[in-house]
Amino acid sequence: MVFDENIPGWLNVNEVNSLKEICSLVPNNSNVIQVGVFAGRDTLLLSHELSSCTIYAIDPWPDYRLLKDLQVQNGRRLRLSDVQKIFQKEVLPKCANVQTVQGMFPADLNIKENIGMCYFDTWADSNEYNLYSVAWDLLLKGGILCGRSFSYWGINVITAVRRIGREKNVCIHLPPGNSLWYIIKK
Repeated sequence: MVFDENIPGWLNVNEVNSLKEICSLVPNNSNVIQVGVFAGRDTLLLSHELSSCTIYAIDPWPDYRLLKDLQVQNGRRLRLSDVQKIFQKEVLPKCANVQTVQGMFPADLNIKENIGMCYFDTWADSNEYNLYSVAWDLLLKGGILCGRSFSYWGINVITAVRRIGREKNVCIHLPPGNSLWYIIKK
C-alpha cells in the first residue's frame, strides 16, 4: 500500500495523486532528499513511486524539542519519542530504497550530485528560503524542488517559494485542492 492513514503524518488523501504526479517528473535513477519524515507517511509513497531512486530521509528524530510531547493523529495518542520507532517498524521495512539520516538539512548529507528531487515536509519557520536555496543548487537540470505547507498557515513557505520562483525565473506549480507546490529546475 502506498498511502496508509494509520501511519501518523499530515499527507492527506487529497494530496496523494498530486504527489504521485510530482514524482512522475523526477529523473529516473536519481537521488531524492526528503526533509521532514516524521513517522514516514510521505516516505512510503515516495519509495513506491520513485522505486528507481535512492531516497535520503532526513528527520531530527527523536529530537522534537519544539513540539509538544503528545499529539493525537487519527485518534491515535502519539508520544513523539515513539515516532522514530513507528517509522522503523511500520515504514522502513517496506522501503528498500530509503536511507535514513538524523538531521534537519540537505547539508547534513554528503550527497552532492545526481539530486533529482528535494521534498520538504517541514514545519513552516523563518529558515525556509535558505533551505530551498541550498536544495536548488544541489538539483540536477530537470530536478524538482517541492514540498507541502503552501497554505494560510505556511506564510514563510509561500514567501520563500515565491522568492525562489522570482530569483530563478521559474514557474511555481500549485496542484489544486491541497498545500503541495513544486518548481522544476531549467
